[in-house]
Amino acid sequence: MEKNQNQCSFKFIGIVNNKINLESKMPVLGVKSKILIKNEYQEGLLGLDGYSHIIVIGLLHQLYGEQEKELLIRSKDQSVFPDQGIFALRGRRINPVSFNVCKLINMTNDSVIVDNLDLITNTPILDLKPYIPYYDSVETAKIPNWAR
Repeated sequence: MEKNQNQCSFKFIGIVNNKINLESKMPVLGVKSKILIKNEYQEGLLGLDGYSHIIVIGLLHQLYGEQEKELLIRSKDQSVFPDQGIFALRGRRINPVSFNVCKLINMTNDSVIVDNLDLITNTPILDLKPYIPYYDSVETAKIPNWAR
């Protein structure tokens, strides 16, 4: 990764392939998708098939270059959804980066098939990591009442 004070660049390791090409058509819990891995990164898949779930980090390419201006999001219905800061919400973001925990269905030498990925087709993938329950989940985690 190259960087200076205000910018950075990433190398894409692959691209999403599924039936959804519009964000508005994506189901909340995502869809079954194939992640096509670039040739130069395929060797890095070794051992990933031993996990039932993986973390997929993607670049929301249709939002790239846009930056959220509002840090406080005001709700239309205060009795149901209180005002929230951008970091307390999943949909709004400063940077167009996506984080998904997905069920690993199958792998080949050049692709990974997952379920519950909420990224549209042609979304660039930045990284894949194994999901490790004792490391990645917190049994005592809590959420606010409005988010239940």
